[in-house]
Formats: sequence, structure tokens, C-alpha cells
Amino acid sequence: MTSIFIRSNESVRSDDALTFDHLLLQGRLTGGGSLAVEVSGGCPPETPSYLEVVGETGTLRLDGGAPRGMQSGRLRLSLNGMPQSVDEGELAALPDAGANVGGVHARLRDDIALGTSTVAGFGHAAGHRVTADGWPTS
Repeated sequence: MTSIFIRSNESVRSDDALTFDHLLLQGRLTGGGSLAVEVSGGCPPETPSYLEVVGETGTLRLDGGAPRGMQSGRLRLSLNGMPQSVDEGELAALPDAGANVGGVHARLRDDIALGTSTVAGFGHAAGHRVTADGWPTS
């Protein structure tokens, strides 16, 4: 069993639910727009990971074809079903499995060389906390 937390306006209640790494969330944003999020885990390896955003003027989709998830393979971007060209620069020759990690390493290299700070570090990760009842605090 997994405990789930349901928030409706200002009240929160907890329930137990049997789930197989699946989350379906529907809600309304403060500006009046609707939000629907579905996250499915435990999928077979041949099922690619993707993030799809549907708006009033189109659909933006980010596909990650690696069985290990979005960050472990080359990402592909499409707008309304049409693939979008992305200039990968020096990372283009890397194998799919190394493209995203290579991108983080390249940004870190550039930060060191230029004295900048664009790569998220430990402080960024430590600033994201979840309360005991499961709600983010930052």
C-alpha cells in the first residue's frame, strides 16, 4: 500500500491506495487554466519516456528513448508532431547514453573556465524539501 495525499482547497486528507508506480493528477491553475499530469513507472523497457505539454496553440513533446528514463539518453523535441532541429554542438558526436551527462559536464567546464555558476549544485537540491505529509516546501 502507498499513502496518497489529497488536497482540496485548504483541506488535506490521507488515504491508502494500491499503486504500481502510477500517478494521475487533474486540477485547475490559479489563472484558470487546467492541468493534467500522468506519470507511469514500471513500464516495459521498450516504452520510451516522454513529457508532453498540450496548450491552446499546440502540443510540445520531449521524448527520451532510453529504457532508464529521460536523463539517460538523447532527447528529441517535437512541436505539433513535427520534429524540431536542436543544435547539439560539440555533443552531437557522443553516443545517446552520454549526450545528457556530457552536456552537464560541458556546462560545468564552462562555469569553471568563465567563473560563472549555471549548473545546479548541492545547495539547489538541498533547498527542495518535502514535508512529512508529502507536500513540497519550496
